[in-house]
Amino acid sequence: MMTDSRTIQPEMSRKYDHLTKPEKIAPASCYRCGGVGGFDGWPGFTCFRCGGNGVDPTYKEWGFPSSYTVDEMLAFYDKKDEVNRKARERRAVKKQEKREEQLARNMVTFPGFVDIVLSIKENGLTGNGFVDDVYDKAYDFPLSEAQADAAVSVFQQEQEYVAAEEARQASVPPIEPADGVSVEGEVVTTKWKDNQWGGGMKMLVLTDNEQKLWGTIPTTLADVQVGERVSFIAHIAASTDDPIFGFFSRPRKGEILG
Repeated sequence: MMTDSRTIQPEMSRKYDHLTKPEKIAPASCYRCGGVGGFDGWPGFTCFRCGGNGVDPTYKEWGFPSSYTVDEMLAFYDKKDEVNRKARERRAVKKQEKREEQLARNMVTFPGFVDIVLSIKENGLTGNGFVDDVYDKAYDFPLSEAQADAAVSVFQQEQEYVAAEEARQASVPPIEPADGVSVEGEVVTTKWKDNQWGGGMKMLVLTDNEQKLWGTIPTTLADVQVGERVSFIAHIAASTDDPIFGFFSRPRKGEILG
């Protein structure tokens, strides 16, 4: 609690002549009604916790000896805050140790689950909601055989897909910027894009060598549909983020192949 003599609240500085050290004896505002005694939305208005007097029946604030200065009270609160902070940290560490122990037990019970744990600890969550949810539960509960087997199966399928996709992309030649390039491939998607001149229809083409090209649909291909094969000649520019993704411009001699 970092405060100073200009912001210390009255309930933090209650003094008692009979005290020789701080004690929790000062009346505190009722935590249910905030000390107002009731609420218009409650039956009969009256707060059932404090009976309408605004004083909490069990919770107490700190009271201080009458000799305490504001600085001494602030120092007391700061010390209490530090003690509480360290206690919270110890509880958090202990809780995490118990969670790690539960995870280890699940890994021993289901060896196939180990690959999921190692992958997530190294690379972060998989992005698959089901696998990530089972992984999170494995810290807190014993997994069932059905849960573990299903998570392992889904994880392995995704790993196989990722490996195959990486191998496929590695086999695709990088896009070489050039003009007058003959393009042939399938229209994957079309979309209207606004610009300062009004806008126009764009399309994404998956070429026969697995490259992807994005650009404006030429008038000769105005009626093209997703899934149809097209050919055209255009200027090709490579993306700075993906070697097999690029952009085409100034398309001409467009033809729908079917």
